[in-house]
Amino acid sequence: MLGDYLKLSDWYRRLSEKDKAKLEEAGVFRTLNNQTYWKDVFTGKYQVIQCMAWNSLLANLDRSESPINTYAFDVNLPGELLKLPEFSKYKLVETKSLDIANLYPGKLFITDRHVVQVVANDGTIISISEGNKDRDGDRGGEGLVDTYDVSSPLELSLLIGTYVYTD
Repeated sequence: MLGDYLKLSDWYRRLSEKDKAKLEEAGVFRTLNNQTYWKDVFTGKYQVIQCMAWNSLLANLDRSESPINTYAFDVNLPGELLKLPEFSKYKLVETKSLDIANLYPGKLFITDRHVVQVVANDGTIISISEGNKDRDGDRGGEGLVDTYDVSSPLELSLLIGTYVYTD
């Protein structure tokens, strides 16, 4: 689990006792442990991090452009979020119709089984980030999370799908 792993690191050992206590009090390591290395309910394989957990970690960075914390809701799949009042403004859109310049950091794209976040936008290129896109429990050496720089709506649709729910 990621929280336990970090506690074994040189970084953690170099922290002051005061800083360690602040991290413990904030529940950082507990959150990391609870949201990493999950067993996928569909494949039975263990995954380093699922898309909802990755979104939650980004949300808990507590930045002005953090996405809404999808993990705070009692759902099993991302698509179930769309039935909740907090997501009532989310509508199905054709990805190719989106204007890259207007996709702000923190914006979410939701499908029945996946959630993707915009993490940066310089006006012409956005960066999107996602955890375990293939829901296969195997990242194939690609790492915990994938981040892509996208410069066109067509490129975005090829990465995340033709239709997504977004606000």
